[in-house]
Amino acid sequence: MGPPPHGGFASAPNGRNGVATAALVVGIVALVFCFTIVGGIAAVVLAIIGLARAKQRAGAGRGRAVAGLVLGLISLVVGAITLIAVGAGLQLVGDALDGLVGPADPADYDVSVDACSVGGSAQVAASGSITNTSDRTRNFLVRVEFTAAGSVRDSGEDIVYSLDPDESGTWVVEGTATAGARVNCAVVAVENYLS
Repeated sequence: MGPPPHGGFASAPNGRNGVATAALVVGIVALVFCFTIVGGIAAVVLAIIGLARAKQRAGAGRGRAVAGLVLGLISLVVGAITLIAVGAGLQLVGDALDGLVGPADPADYDVSVDACSVGGSAQVAASGSITNTSDRTRNFLVRVEFTAAGSVRDSGEDIVYSLDPDESGTWVVEGTATAGARVNCAVVAVENYLS
């Protein structure tokens, strides 16, 4: 074997494999930023391409591609586990809040309008009671509409706090209506109220 040509060096294989480097960087970023599934997928895809290029280039970048593949797979697995855990946690929170917010189940209360009156200056007032028929302490929001001549003139709401099972409380809602009009008062909604 003779010396290399005059003024030159023996050629070395091209050691560049930018895709492998990108796979490693994306894999690290996916791990640092909460094991993102999208980042994990990108790292795996880039690592596969980087490994294919490493074969063509005498192994250049193979280590970076393998590291990117491993980090991407870890990110995918941990990201999926995190997603499942968050979903389960949200389900638990939803179950815990069920019956504490939103429309009340009619089986959980008895409500009545005891008085509906129009006073001076077209002021109207409704009052009544609500009984907690559920098995736990509740807050209820009572919504009342005031109607005259078939149309809603006003509405309002009151909150009755901390009713124990089988306990009753009173509510009062005030509004305005057309002076001299015959006004009807009706409970249109009862909601659980989380304070």
